[in-house]
Amino acid sequence: MSDRSEPRFVSVYIISPFVDHALIIWAPALFLIVGAVISFSGQAGLTTSFGGHEQSFFYAWATAFTLAHIFAVFFRTHGNREIFKLFPLRFVAVPIAVFVGMQASQAFWIFIAVVIIGMDVWHSSMQTFGFGRIYDKRAGNDAEVGRRLDMGMALLTYAGPILAGVALAEHLVRLPWFERVGLSGPSDFRIFALRHQPAVTWTLVIGGAAYTLFYLAAYARLVRRGYRVPKQKVLLYLVLALASIWTWGFDSFGQAYLIMESFHALQYFPIVWFSERRNLLSRLRLEGRRFANAWGFVAFIAPCAAFGVWSAFFATSDTAVGICFLAEGLHYWYDGFIWSVRRNQV
Repeated sequence: MSDRSEPRFVSVYIISPFVDHALIIWAPALFLIVGAVISFSGQAGLTTSFGGHEQSFFYAWATAFTLAHIFAVFFRTHGNREIFKLFPLRFVAVPIAVFVGMQASQAFWIFIAVVIIGMDVWHSSMQTFGFGRIYDKRAGNDAEVGRRLDMGMALLTYAGPILAGVALAEHLVRLPWFERVGLSGPSDFRIFALRHQPAVTWTLVIGGAAYTLFYLAAYARLVRRGYRVPKQKVLLYLVLALASIWTWGFDSFGQAYLIMESFHALQYFPIVWFSERRNLLSRLRLEGRRFANAWGFVAFIAPCAAFGVWSAFFATSDTAVGICFLAEGLHYWYDGFIWSVRRNQV
């Protein structure tokens, strides 16, 4: 039976106009402003001593916020019975196996530490891609139409400035860690990559411009065939492009990390809460009770915040840091298959 036989109102927003604009679409611009204020106020060098460790205040805050959002995924993977029963081995056996492997082998521990950086870049790109696909679906478009075009644009706008900008060196900074286990190849690759970055930059500038023209022309054809352009998706990509090019391309890594990781985390929390609120209230037997949403939100945020603070200020041993790396890797991996627009999981 077609959707037309069951007419109903479908909002063009994921959550609501205010929440979407404030916490999703304009989140990159918000933290771009935050980063600028910190920089121009002269407070970028502010340090904090918490848990017996002195470190950059804003970098520590960004790390805590980032790791807090990392933990949030488990409310969907392990807290949602419908999702959990789809992939029980991935949610139980894989984490145990990877953790044991990291404890048993320093080389594997380093491998995970290096790989999650690339996973983070891919994951962050795909989060924008996913939001865009949801806006397409809310606008009444086929989930398959323009999918590959958007995936390419999401990667170009997020990963492109990293490869072409000053942040590339920091994204490759863990490769020399392999020297601890007698492997020099990764360090040599880092030197090679940085030496040839100018060529990569020009390739991305020219190729990116060409792809953008191709992208616009392809969507112009789709519009003529009936595609509805969701303005929310257009704004989402434009704001991301501005923030990504500016921060990854020109800012210091610390400021770029604060801006890009923080807005990404800010976008994630409302999505998880919006999708898992009813399930969480049901699991906690709070449905119908006074202040149910408030108590449920506290139950959602508190463990996320606790994990974030612990990760940023107290996780200092190899085992503790390994747990953080493992949680990051699982978050990036899980998000790739638990939010499918095509399978109507969002």
